[in-house]
Amino acid sequence: MHRIVVEPPKPGVRLIEDDEPIPGPDELLIETLEVGIDGTDLEIARGEYGAAPKGEPFLTLGHEALGRVLEAPDDSAIRRGELVTPTVRRGCDLCLPCKSGQSDFCFTGLYRERGINGLHGFNSERWMETEEYLVPVESGLREVAVLTEPLSVVVKALDQLLKIQERLPWKETGDLAEKKSLVAGSGSLGLLATFLLRVEGAEVLTMDRQADDAVKSQLIERLGAHHLNAREVDPLTLARDFDGFDIIVEATGAPQIPFHLLPGLGDNGIMVLLGVPGKKMSIEVDAALIVREMVLSNQVVFGTVNSNASHFRRAHGDLTKILARYPTEIRQFISHRQSWREFEVVFGGQRKDVIKDVLVWAE
Repeated sequence: MHRIVVEPPKPGVRLIEDDEPIPGPDELLIETLEVGIDGTDLEIARGEYGAAPKGEPFLTLGHEALGRVLEAPDDSAIRRGELVTPTVRRGCDLCLPCKSGQSDFCFTGLYRERGINGLHGFNSERWMETEEYLVPVESGLREVAVLTEPLSVVVKALDQLLKIQERLPWKETGDLAEKKSLVAGSGSLGLLATFLLRVEGAEVLTMDRQADDAVKSQLIERLGAHHLNAREVDPLTLARDFDGFDIIVEATGAPQIPFHLLPGLGDNGIMVLLGVPGKKMSIEVDAALIVREMVLSNQVVFGTVNSNASHFRRAHGDLTKILARYPTEIRQFISHRQSWREFEVVFGGQRKDVIKDVLVWAE
C-alpha cells in the first residue's frame, strides 16, 4: 500500500510503500477516493510544523478526505460501500468539551489531529477509523464532498457568529440575509465563506491581491459577490460606502490584516478570525485606537479553528444548497484533480490558476 508522508520537522514529501492496515473489532476499513490539499499541508511539507505519531518516523499527510467503506463491523450503522468524510481532531479525553464530542473547543491542547499532529492522515490507499469520527455522504454530493472539511470550519464560524448576535434582541439576527460582509483572503476558507454567505443572502465583498481578471476574481464575481484587489483599492474607502461592515471574515493568516480592517467594522459588528499567522510574525498596532473603537461600537472579534461532526453534517446540507445555486462555480472551485502519483506537482510550489488541488486515489 502507498502513502504520501513527511518526516517532521524536516521539509520534503515522499511516497512510501507500507503494510496494509488491519482494522480492529470496532474499526471500519476505508478506501481513499480523494484528498484535498490546503495551506496546512503545504506548511507541514515545508517543515514549519506537524508531528508524527508517537514512536513513528513519518506522518501521513492529508486531512480533507472522501472515502468509501470497504469493511465495517456487523453492528455498525455505516455499511460497506457507503461514502464517508472523516473528521480531523481527536480529543484529549480529559476536558469536558472533548468528553462531549466537541474537541474543537478542547481546553487542554492535548488533542491530536489526523494528518497534522500525532495521527496519520488520509493520503494513503486505505485507512481505518471508528464510526464516531465518520460522517456518511449522500451519493449526490460525490463530486464535491471532498470540500466537507474546509466548509465545516466556515459553517462553525458563521454559527458562532449568529449565536453572538443573539445579543441584539430587537432585530432579526438568526440569519445572514442582507448582512454587509467583507471576506479577506481567497484561499479555500475565504472562497468557501464567500460561497456560503452568498447562498445565505449576504452582501459580500471579497478582498485579495489577485488581479480582476484572475481565475479566483472571476469566480467571486460569478457568485454575485464583489471582488476587491487590495493592491489597487483601499478597503476602508469601500467600508465607508457600505456604512461599516456587519461581518468581517479574516482568512489570510497575515497578522496585520485584522487590525487594518477593524476600522471598517460597523457598530455592533463582528470579525471572525480564521487565518493562523506564523509564530515568528509580529507587528506594531495602535492598541488604544483599536480598544476605543471596539468598546464604543460594541464590536466583537473572535477566533475559531477546527470543527466537529455536527458541523460536518451541516456542511453536507450546505454543499447541497451551494450545488443547487452555484453548480458550475462549486465544481470549478476544485480546479485541479490529479492522480496521487503526481503528488510532487501539487507540493512543488506555486502554480498559476490553482484554486483547489485534489489528489485522486480511486474512482
